Parts: sequence; structure tokens; C-alpha cells
Amino acid sequence: MKQIVAVLGIFALLAIIAYPAFSTGSVSVIVHSLKAQNADHIYVTINDVWAHRAHQTSDQGWELISNQSQTIDLTALTGSNATLGKGTLSVADYDMVKINVSNVTWVYSKNSTQLQVESPVMFANVEFTVTSGKQSSITLVLTGHEEEISGTKFFLSQLNATATLRS
Repeated sequence: MKQIVAVLGIFALLAIIAYPAFSTGSVSVIVHSLKAQNADHIYVTINDVWAHRAHQTSDQGWELISNQSQTIDLTALTGSNATLGKGTLSVADYDMVKINVSNVTWVYSKNSTQLQVESPVMFANVEFTVTSGKQSSITLVLTGHEEEISGTKFFLSQLNATATLRS
């Protein structure tokens, strides 16, 4: 009897140790952009990328994919991609991603302008499932234009997303 209890204890311990490795999946996030009017360069600093668990309230259920801050030139991403981050998420269904933006610089005809953002947090609806042992890939399309409102220049943005699952 003691041997059976010992064997069950070992299996339980192995399950506790091994479960986290099987209960997560990897996620990569890439970004590209579309051609912008009147812009030679659009430098955007993205601080982090988050995924939202499906069926959670909008203020709960957020899991960090990457907090690696980087500045990208959106005009250089017309027809190409840049990796925003890679991370590990819990196995689950997700319905949205968000990015945090802290800085936008618009360059046109050798003139550089620091733009305000409508909101430092940009959201995109995208449904995807994180599966153990498989990689989910999220492609963000970040576009925008410069607009002056009451004497202040803003970056008015649009963020869209698609997702794919790879074995």
C-alpha cells in the first residue's frame, strides 16, 4: 500500500512540474504598415504588446506578450514586416490585442514633427487560440495620418490584426 501511495505521489509531483510546460503556447507578433500620405518617415515607439482572454471583462484578462520597447519606422514597413515581440501565453482563447505607444515623430520634406497620440493604448480585435506546443502568430497593421486639431498635431491611428496558428 505504501508503494502505491509513493508512486501516486511521484506522478502527482511530475504532473505539477510538467503541467506549466504543457499549459502554455508561444506567440509572436509582427507589424507592418500601409503607405502614408505626406510622410518620409513615421517613427513610432511601441512599449509593449498584450493579449486579452476571451470572455473576460475589458479591464481584466490581459496577458503580456512582450514588453520590449522599440521604435519602428512605419514607412519602412510598407511591404515588409518587423517583429514586435515573442512571448508565452496560457493555453486559452483570446479576442483582442493592444499595444502601448509613447512617441510618434512624423518626418516630411526634412521637417520633423513630434505628434500627440489620441490615446497611448491602441486596440485591435482578433480571435486566436493559444495551443500547447504550437506557435500563434499575430500580424498587426498599424497605419495613421497627421492631423492638426485646435493647434495641436496628432497621429490618428488605426490598428488591425490577423492571427495564424503554426505547428
